[in-house]
Amino acid sequence: MEQYTKVNEMYWSGSRLQWVFYASILLILIFEKRKTYKLVFGVFPVVALVAVFNPLTSKAVSLFFKKAEVYYVRLFSIIPVFYCMAHGATMVVKKVQGILKLFGVCAALLVFVFAGSSIYRESWMKAAENPQKVPDEVLNVLAAIPHEDETVRVALPSPLHIYARQVDGSILMPYGRVIHGDPVPLLAELNKRDPDAARVMTLAGNDDVDYVVVKRNWKSTAAFRKSGYEPIGETEGYSIYAVSGTKRTDLVLNEKRQIVLNASLDADGKPFYSKLSTIATREYAYDRWGNRTEERYYDHTGRRVTTTDGFSGKRRSYEMHGLAWLINSDTSLDVQDQPILASGRYETRYRYLRRRDLIEESYCDAEGRLMNRLDTGYAIALKEYDKAGKVISEKYFDVDRNPVACTDGYSAYAREYDEEGRLTVEKYYDGQGMPADNRNGFATWRRSYDEDGNLTGEAFLDAQGNTVDIRERVLGDAGVNLLELVRKESVENSVGISYRWQEDGSCRVAGVAQGTSFNNLLMGERPFYLLNGETYRVRYSSDKVYLCIYFYANNKGKKRIGSLKTLGDTEFTVPQNCQAVTIRLWVAGGENVDETVCPRIFVKNSET
Repeated sequence: MEQYTKVNEMYWSGSRLQWVFYASILLILIFEKRKTYKLVFGVFPVVALVAVFNPLTSKAVSLFFKKAEVYYVRLFSIIPVFYCMAHGATMVVKKVQGILKLFGVCAALLVFVFAGSSIYRESWMKAAENPQKVPDEVLNVLAAIPHEDETVRVALPSPLHIYARQVDGSILMPYGRVIHGDPVPLLAELNKRDPDAARVMTLAGNDDVDYVVVKRNWKSTAAFRKSGYEPIGETEGYSIYAVSGTKRTDLVLNEKRQIVLNASLDADGKPFYSKLSTIATREYAYDRWGNRTEERYYDHTGRRVTTTDGFSGKRRSYEMHGLAWLINSDTSLDVQDQPILASGRYETRYRYLRRRDLIEESYCDAEGRLMNRLDTGYAIALKEYDKAGKVISEKYFDVDRNPVACTDGYSAYAREYDEEGRLTVEKYYDGQGMPADNRNGFATWRRSYDEDGNLTGEAFLDAQGNTVDIRERVLGDAGVNLLELVRKESVENSVGISYRWQEDGSCRVAGVAQGTSFNNLLMGERPFYLLNGETYRVRYSSDKVYLCIYFYANNKGKKRIGSLKTLGDTEFTVPQNCQAVTIRLWVAGGENVDETVCPRIFVKNSET
């Protein structure tokens, strides 16, 4: 019944015509004598309605579509709704004679007028003094778009894209007039109050768009001008930009339809160069079973180039598990295709269960011998899974397969989940299997949730089982910085700086990477020491760097519930249902990056 009510409301949109429709079917079934008309306008609609509002139909639609209601309501199109109403009204009028017939026609018209609604009453329809009956701003925007050819491909934001094809048939769009389901990336970016100029132009270039229309305000105009784009036309509310010099993707396929070359090209078809990314071309090789075994990276001049993680290519080997090929080893390569140290190791090897769960990950040096990974401190990681495929424990060993503590201060951890699959308990152990405090000062971490899945509480216990108050620890040493890892991204000069904070609160630069992408984010679970509902103070001693903090209700960094952007000293409160945090530092384009400048987050009352 709930499904029926929801879909019925979606189709009729509050119109009273549904009662006219049902009344027409009833009249046709009772008074229509001609079998063909009764079957088409009476029996068939009833059968169709029963088929539409059937649990089996609902289940089938839900299996194939994400947003089942959107497609479910389209099943109404198999019912001759308006024909039924028209036939019912005609049949009633035929029952009377003389002047009553005229009154009957007028009455039927009045019923349709007052029971239905006009398209001009819709919220997205605005009054306009033009034959097309569309907002005047739409006509102004379309008139400002150059038409060098018979057709022109344009990306417009909402609600302009609804009207464009209605007004001008020569306007082509990279997306449909009506969007259902997940938003198109380019349209979603254009609909933002302050669209990202580089992202807009890149997405538009990949879609072969000639012009983009952007909502006009001083901030968006400044952003596009800063990126080198000037409007070729403007109206009161919108700016029109020509898409040029943007990145386009060109794929070269082999006879098996596999990508062997992925090249980024500019508007002139030349390898794309950008200060934000040094990689212009990616080259791939495959084995005879279709597994990608090698990849290499090149810049816009055709020379081998390294990624921000320090490698210029990858080499992989595979083994068969059941009916699937899984990666057996993964080696980082330099520009001469020799093993190179990247992310603390040269080569990573994998071992799986029959069900394809990864149970062992080990690290090797350039000669293929086991080595302790430099950034984590262990050579082997063993994982265990529950029946649902979730990791329930992980243990660390050195090159001699003896238990060893990782850089976070423990040799193993164990996890517990509730019936909904949410992580509720995580415990840390030393090499002898005894509880051990991690480098954040606790050995056990617990979470609780309400019936709706919202986080309601957290508790931290040390190795002796005593409750740990994270706030007291911070207040006891006001110099402790609550940020564990932050990456500073410069849009213009493209410098990435990673900061790591030690237990004593000191900060060091962990690495500087040239050519890092400006939209590379730090994602992951919410730091333990930022508590939900608590207020903190963030300080950055530079007026040239923006600190951005994003809060999410999903630990995968989805469903944003809050954000903060600051240039200086600002207070913020962690949302109650926060489960993940993304941190990003922005350096104004062209500004020199000072590696000694470090952001700091403190408990609200801390003065240091």
